Amino acid sequence: MAKPSAFRILSVLDNRAQKKLLTYLQSKFFSNSKELAPLFKGWQSLKGKPLDKEMIFAKAKPQRKFNKRDWYLLVSRLQAATESFLSIRHFEEDKAQQQLSLLRSLRELQLPVFFERVFRQTKKGAKKEQRAEARHLLWEYQLELEYYDYIASPKRGERTNLQEVTDKLDHFFMAEKLRHACLAHSRWLANQEEYSIRYLDAILADLEDRPELFKVPAIVMYASCYQAIAEGGEEEDFRRLRRVLEHFRDNFPAAEIRDVYLLAINFCIRAMNQGRPEFIAETQALYQESLAGGYLLEDGQLPSSTFTNIVALGLKLENYAGIATFIQTYAKDLPGPERESVVYFNLARLYHAQEEYEASLRAILQVDTKEPFLYLGAKSLQVRIFVELEEWDALDSLLDQLRVYLQRKNDLGYRGESYRQLLHFCRRLRQLTPGDRAARQQLRSEIEDAPSFAEKEWFLERVLG
Repeated sequence: MAKPSAFRILSVLDNRAQKKLLTYLQSKFFSNSKELAPLFKGWQSLKGKPLDKEMIFAKAKPQRKFNKRDWYLLVSRLQAATESFLSIRHFEEDKAQQQLSLLRSLRELQLPVFFERVFRQTKKGAKKEQRAEARHLLWEYQLELEYYDYIASPKRGERTNLQEVTDKLDHFFMAEKLRHACLAHSRWLANQEEYSIRYLDAILADLEDRPELFKVPAIVMYASCYQAIAEGGEEEDFRRLRRVLEHFRDNFPAAEIRDVYLLAINFCIRAMNQGRPEFIAETQALYQESLAGGYLLEDGQLPSSTFTNIVALGLKLENYAGIATFIQTYAKDLPGPERESVVYFNLARLYHAQEEYEASLRAILQVDTKEPFLYLGAKSLQVRIFVELEEWDALDSLLDQLRVYLQRKNDLGYRGESYRQLLHFCRRLRQLTPGDRAARQQLRSEIEDAPSFAEKEWFLERVLG
């Protein structure tokens, strides 16, 4: 039987949150039930053991015999109280929303002197904080709207701040739409998810007509990101994004800046894969900045894809000692389920780069994963090793495995196409007649013209060189 929702929520709260919840349940101001705190303490006493309903019920209602109706009523009330606690805790941590609520209360109580003082202090404090994210623009709009509601009702003859209200709404709408367009591009690259971001053309046209909008940091950040990366702009567009990132990144939440950094890094990686080595140094700089700023961590963890991309860049730069140190240092920050496989895969890549083929193959054997790109990455590395060692029988067997796998997986995007190209060109290599220079040159030309082929440099230098 499924555990009641109340206890599933409680089980994910840390010790500090549970202590605060107990204080909340014991407070007459927040809870008028004397039974919820003992019920909660009874659950805590289990310490992860199977749910003992009768024991917990006895803690809350010691004078009553257990019955299902009262039990479910108690649990329902505990869940409602816990949800209320979570809402209040979130509100307590959000000073900006507290200020809006205070202003609303002062307006409704018709206390103009207090309202105007708090309004001035709030605007002054916001200016000092220099927050720039789109959600802050929404807060600024709500702040101006509170002031409009304050002055519009009793002073209908006076000019209002309606222009400021609508300008702030425009700024939020434009910045958030541009941010969503960037996120939609990211989701397309990762999972081929398609989204329709409406009004985007109108926003971009408005930006051309009103350059003063670029004074809004959130707009300039996401417009620069969209134009450079999602629209596939010129190199100067990318340079502008780098300048904007450097200037404004400290004014955005880490999670938002992480998204921009990852988009910029993915743009550089794709450019490198398309044979543009000038982006190697740019990618390194982006990784160094984002690691130093802690932007690449998600909930305290370093995503496996980011970890792997950093290793790939280090190998391109032949910084083998630095990569060995990086793997050892950051392995602990990888997500638990894939940690071991990700570490072994990247160790295999490092050993291969140092031409320690046996060590690399042993590490590949330790990669046990259902994640497509990790699996394909390990197999493509195996392909490299078999080609370089001229283990043709083993290569043919491996190519057959890859062919079957790629036939089943048709949703891998541009990276999937790169693996299909590897399979195709390896087959072509196996079909070459020794000494047939014309056929070899033809293969070289096809590889040089292949778009988004990640193994292009290796194939041309190590195989056909």
